[in-house]
Amino acid sequence: MRRRSAQINFLHKTSYSFHQELLYHGQSLYVPSIDRLHFTIIQELHASPTAGHFGIKATMARLATSLFWPGMYRDTKSYIKQCLPRQHNKPINQKHLGLLQPIPLPNKLWEELTTNFIAHLPSSYGHRVI
Repeated sequence: MRRRSAQINFLHKTSYSFHQELLYHGQSLYVPSIDRLHFTIIQELHASPTAGHFGIKATMARLATSLFWPGMYRDTKSYIKQCLPRQHNKPINQKHLGLLQPIPLPNKLWEELTTNFIAHLPSSYGHRVI
């Protein structure tokens, strides 16, 4: 009996409520943490043909109109960062780099010496740069 009253107090303080045997957070339906359920919901609202692979704000707006779960923004952001069609089709937000400029040729042998470093590679025998 004591546990039930503590549960009611918890629901009252955090604006949770039951309606027709469903749990709501404010006006939004509470989605429980069931394996892959959050992923499936985000996928449906982001990657379906009618959704259009919009960004985090648009997908969150569609989710938040009727659903709620703790960590919803984090889950949505994680899913959208991994969405390959969105990565391939999103616009480039950089200035055009311009035309390539030719490198001037040296006049004598060994007049100029250059080296290239490839960095930030996965570690191989303790080395990360070529």
